[in-house]
Amino acid sequence: MLTARLVDAREAQAIGLVDEVLPADRLAARVSELARHVATLAPLTLAAIKEGARRVSQAFALRDAEDLLLSCYLSRDFQEGVRAFLDKRPARWEGR
Repeated sequence: MLTARLVDAREAQAIGLVDEVLPADRLAARVSELARHVATLAPLTLAAIKEGARRVSQAFALRDAEDLLLSCYLSRDFQEGVRAFLDKRPARWEGR
């Protein structure tokens, strides 16, 4: 995230961002296979995992970071970034 660099599917897998990379024509079959497997697992454990993930996501909800978002999107640097993008030139950041 700090480099703002896009990664392709293979690199995403290599750095642990995704577990699997599949060709589009195999995706539906793999999704079905995973769904069938998950359906065999303990339902109470699955429910606990889902609830745990929900709680973590709530703890880090964007509404709790509104000040951080506004400090970026209302900044002069953000305006400069948009202008630089539209002008197809590197941005000149000031930290303001």
